[in-house]
Amino acid sequence: DLVVAGKRNDAGEVDIAMVEAGATEDALRLIEDGQAPTDEAAVARGLEQAKEYIGIIIDAQLELAEKVGDPAPVEWPMVEDYSDELYGRIDGPARAALADVVKIAGKHERQDAESAARDAVFSDLG
Repeated sequence: DLVVAGKRNDAGEVDIAMVEAGATEDALRLIEDGQAPTDEAAVARGLEQAKEYIGIIIDAQLELAEKVGDPAPVEWPMVEDYSDELYGRIDGPARAALADVVKIAGKHERQDAESAARDAVFSDLG
């Protein structure tokens, strides 16, 4: 699976802004059955071909926006995830617990240390 997002640059061409790729559920089976995995050159060709279609979609969006006009402003209610009091209770212990965690280079080791720090802070807070 491949998701590609793009945008128009100042020259009017399409720049690739984001690529998200992942293997399908059948990918391993296909490779085991002898199908070659996708190589970098094939992905690069696909990204170049995607630019044409992204450009068509951008043009359609711009045309629609021109026909519809600017949307009316919307008032959004302010929603706070936590109070200042709760933030204050957590910030000190969490900051101290995470100070060394962010220095760990290994991803899995860092994740384990982060989980342990989180659990310790939650335990201390009750």
